Amino acid sequence: VSDARLIAISRAFGDIECKLPQFGGKPKVVIAEPEIRHFKIDKESHSFLLIASDGIFDVMDEKEIGRIVWNTFKREAKEGVSISAVTIDKLVQKASENVIKKALMKGSTDNVSVLIILFEKAINFLN
Repeated sequence: VSDARLIAISRAFGDIECKLPQFGGKPKVVIAEPEIRHFKIDKESHSFLLIASDGIFDVMDEKEIGRIVWNTFKREAKEGVSISAVTIDKLVQKASENVIKKALMKGSTDNVSVLIILFEKAINFLN
C-alpha cells in the first residue's frame, strides 16, 4: 500500500516468562527498544498512518490491511454528503473495527489493537 504507513507494535516488553530462561524464554526475544522509522509524509502520496499490534500483522500483510481501510472508507462515505469531524471519527473507528474483525476471523490469538491517523489526502477523498 503505497499511500499508507503501517507499523507493528508489541505489548510484551516486561513478559517475564517470555524472557527468562528458567521459564523457557529467551532474554532478547522482546526488547523495549523501539523500531524507529523516519519518513517524510508527502501529502500527495500518503493518506493515513496505521499503527497496530502484532496480533494484526501476524495474520495480515500491509496490502490487505490497506484494502480493508480503503474499502471501509468507500463503503461508508456517501457521495455528496459533507464530511464533518464527527463523521471522519466514525469512519476511522469503523475502519479500525473492520481490521480487528478480519484479524480475529483469520485466527489471531494475540493482542489486536489498531490506531488510524488520517492525513489531508484521505480527508480530501472523503469530502
